[in-house]
Amino acid sequence: MPEPGNQGDRFNGFIKPDQIVTEENSNPYQQFNRTSFERDRDRVLYDRYFRRLNDVTQVARAGESYLYHDRQTHSLKVAQVGRRLAELLIRRREQNSNQHSLPRIVLDPDVVEAACLAHDMGHPPFGHLAEQELDDLLIEKTHPDGEKSEFDPDEDDATAVQKGDTPGGIRYEGNAQTFRIITRLAAHNDPETGLGLTKATLNAVLKYPYGRGEWIREETRSEGKFGYYKTEQEAFDFATEGLSNEHAPVLAAEIMDYADDVTYAIHDMTDFYITGQIPLDRLLREARQKSDAEDDKNRNSDDIETTELDSFQEYLDNSKRVELSQTSAQKLFARLAESALGYPTLFETFSGSQRERNLLDGFRSYLIGFYLDADNEKISEDNKIRLAESKNKGGSETHYHVKIDREIEEEISILRELTHYYVIQDSSLMAQQRGQRKIIRTLFETLHEEAQGDEMSLSAIPKPYSEWVAGDLYRGSFGPPSNGRARAVADFISSMTEQQAIEMYERLTGHSPGSLENRIIR
Repeated sequence: MPEPGNQGDRFNGFIKPDQIVTEENSNPYQQFNRTSFERDRDRVLYDRYFRRLNDVTQVARAGESYLYHDRQTHSLKVAQVGRRLAELLIRRREQNSNQHSLPRIVLDPDVVEAACLAHDMGHPPFGHLAEQELDDLLIEKTHPDGEKSEFDPDEDDATAVQKGDTPGGIRYEGNAQTFRIITRLAAHNDPETGLGLTKATLNAVLKYPYGRGEWIREETRSEGKFGYYKTEQEAFDFATEGLSNEHAPVLAAEIMDYADDVTYAIHDMTDFYITGQIPLDRLLREARQKSDAEDDKNRNSDDIETTELDSFQEYLDNSKRVELSQTSAQKLFARLAESALGYPTLFETFSGSQRERNLLDGFRSYLIGFYLDADNEKISEDNKIRLAESKNKGGSETHYHVKIDREIEEEISILRELTHYYVIQDSSLMAQQRGQRKIIRTLFETLHEEAQGDEMSLSAIPKPYSEWVAGDLYRGSFGPPSNGRARAVADFISSMTEQQAIEMYERLTGHSPGSLENRIIR
């Protein structure tokens, strides 16, 4: 595989993401009135894989209601939050009188924005459930007896190929699929070179900068999560060349990850408050009443009924998804209730009035500003979000990381869990997801069966899938030929919108004859 986008020619004098910029080399990437990093952002924004995200589920089915965020809207808001946080951290650094003698850190807002825009491009139609279904299907088709095999990073390639592990890592993971798309499947100029993004942006996208199985070596890594498939090993090596720790997220990736969490938590909470699925009003009222009783010596706070809060707290206490040490649902919603006094309609069920909409927009903006620490421009120990510095073992290089107060991290986790407790576990959504899984499974099995023969001239499957199967992209890189076909199916489904997936399913199963004029995939 050639170097992605022939990026190496553009990087004479490239500054590593974890290095500092001096006055002499402060802008080595300026070209023709547009920096390489601005170009990265533009290429992601205009790419068809990004455009398709406007019909990919965030939580609820994309297109079901304009009230729900789709993946594209989510990504645009993550990009805005990530860029503002990067700008804020840079501004604080430059304004801090105690650090004027130090060079400015390399943290380009365009890199953060590009990574935020790209971070969900690997999500297939119907989101996380399809991601899980595709992973299960790849295991069934490429692993012995259709079972997950243990990954041994030290195993020789020949043995590993027989297990379906490498090269290619015949599994499906949304983050790894994103990296595959931007370095190989998407094409700006040349085929198989991806978007030709800079090393800085590629690293910023790598939330999990390690391959499958490497998490075993580090307790701090997320089990089951990985950032690239083995087929993109060369692209990963290119991106991380020169980094002192290639398996640690760079500063821009940490900012992207935090922006994703903040956006997810706040916008999903307010989306589902509007639709009545998250009882934000009751949570705020109960927390406020409890706090008032605790402050009143003449009242017993234990007499205050907090049914909704207690139920949600019990879920948090029993959940393995979140660990709390600094805060609780009562403490968080008591603080939010105090802040919400300026937005009084939040204490009532949303009815859709213009005043309610305006105040909710104001509260949403307040929350984002609070979790960006935008109200505190100066660097101090009171900052909720700040830059932390560390030295390598030899003390020759300074590295920068985002340090977030533990209580703030826990608050965001609680807000995220609102969606899981009140929405994702809802029976209506679970029934909907069952049907969506069936769509993904049927498409995969039909496409995979279609690819078994070499003759594709009479295929009912549209381009580019038939071209992929007949071409060289999936031959020899995945071990047995069947593995290549399975990966081609997964890649093709991941390139579809949800409406395309539904229409193809209906046509292939006979639920709808469709139209000769509608080719579904163009």
